[in-house]
Amino acid sequence: MTNIKFGKFILIAAIGLAIVIGIAFFVPELGDTRGQVHAQFATIRQGGVPHSTAVIWLGWAFGIIAQILVFSLLSLGTARQNKLRGLGKPFVLVFALTAAVWTGIIVTYQDYIGNPDPALLFGIPLPTALVIFVMPLAMLLVPILFVVRFPKSILTEEDLEKYKQLLDDRERDS
Repeated sequence: MTNIKFGKFILIAAIGLAIVIGIAFFVPELGDTRGQVHAQFATIRQGGVPHSTAVIWLGWAFGIIAQILVFSLLSLGTARQNKLRGLGKPFVLVFALTAAVWTGIIVTYQDYIGNPDPALLFGIPLPTALVIFVMPLAMLLVPILFVVRFPKSILTEEDLEKYKQLLDDRERDS
């Protein structure tokens, strides 16, 4: 994939984010969003309202498009000679994992707001637990991927040789 294609992906994702934000301005407000009293803990209010499905898809779309933008920027930054040098499939897999986690967060939230007895994980609602415990681990795969693939994909021996040659040329010209 050429750098121009990555640039087009970035432009399309940025326009997509602008469209989602623009649509959000025209969706009717939900009114009372304080939620209802929690079934197990009377002092806690369970957030959200069951009729918020009109805007849930906007949150999902915003998250997915933002991830497309991030991974397009990463691809543009790592591409050399119009190739990702072995990072294409790992990028796709990590993107698929983070998109699946984001979709899981949205789905569990949608279930949470309509369920009087929601599932708890470590004493907190499942959507919140996914945001706290799972999404950071999924996103941590991006820097791990860079560390593992750095010598093979990002800074190769060939690149180091070219850099040394440039330094030698510069030194001779001085």
